[in-house]
Amino acid sequence: MKATNKPFFSVVIPLYNKENYIKETLQSVIQQSFTDFEVIVVNDGSTDRSVLVTQEINDPRLKIIEQENGGVSKARNTGIQNASADYIAFLDAVDLWENTFLEEINALISDFPTAGLYATSYCYQTRNGAKQQLQIEKLPKDFKKGIIPDYFKVMTSKHNFAWASAVCIRKDIFYNDEIWFPVGEKYGEDQYVWAAVAVKHQVAYSTKNCAVYNIEAENNTVKDTNNAMEPHGSFFMIRDLRNTISDPKLLESFDSYCSKLFYSFALKNMLYGVKKRGFEQLVSYKLSPEHKIKLLIAFLIPRFFTHLFIKIKYGKKEV
Repeated sequence: MKATNKPFFSVVIPLYNKENYIKETLQSVIQQSFTDFEVIVVNDGSTDRSVLVTQEINDPRLKIIEQENGGVSKARNTGIQNASADYIAFLDAVDLWENTFLEEINALISDFPTAGLYATSYCYQTRNGAKQQLQIEKLPKDFKKGIIPDYFKVMTSKHNFAWASAVCIRKDIFYNDEIWFPVGEKYGEDQYVWAAVAVKHQVAYSTKNCAVYNIEAENNTVKDTNNAMEPHGSFFMIRDLRNTISDPKLLESFDSYCSKLFYSFALKNMLYGVKKRGFEQLVSYKLSPEHKIKLLIAFLIPRFFTHLFIKIKYGKKEV
């Protein structure tokens, strides 16, 4: 029997200068249909009114932990280490949950208790409020809910099905497998954790949209990520997980996933950065034949023509 003072979920929210968003984010948690949870907001040295806004939320399930600025990974780790529940659900301070998120995660846990990671689908929300659905074309046909048969294969889809504000992980995994968010890494740190868990544990997923990714929020790291020309350190950490995989089929899909990660940086250099550097990345990274061919084409064709093609195909200058 579960102890009466122990919540089923601990919701961990890293907070840094999000005074314009944190109230709505917290309200989306407080209004959950599944109510057995605690909320741990880790203030990562905010210099605006973020903490004051958080303190305005009157709910006994809400805890605020203060730490000096150390980055999102350190904040998430702090939240995990102070969590009371056996399941840790993550939410960024600019994103939102539909009121059924924890209910859907709880159903996944009930149906697939041996899984290590649980996730639901989500949608992108732009500045004008428009919502864009995910394109997860590598999911098995007619998949609605269940164990993902091959995490890394599905992660080669156009969009990542596992995302920082729609994931829940068993707390014991962080300690038993020594998987923690890499401190100092600003980008891709979450993808590293999901991949490290997926190497050792099953992943349960529901295609029901239960979260909203506020992609155009101020200080959203996606803008910096899209402009980066060199792979993030966390991506090399993901690549190193290959040494822990022995199954040939899993290795094949893992290599395809890593190719997707590293290909994007070489392509950006080919199109907008230094072509020579893009070619160096093409040679040095372990990429799929398809990605190598695309990069060679981008290297050989003058940028005027590639940019014109992009503008015609996508209706804009950048991709």
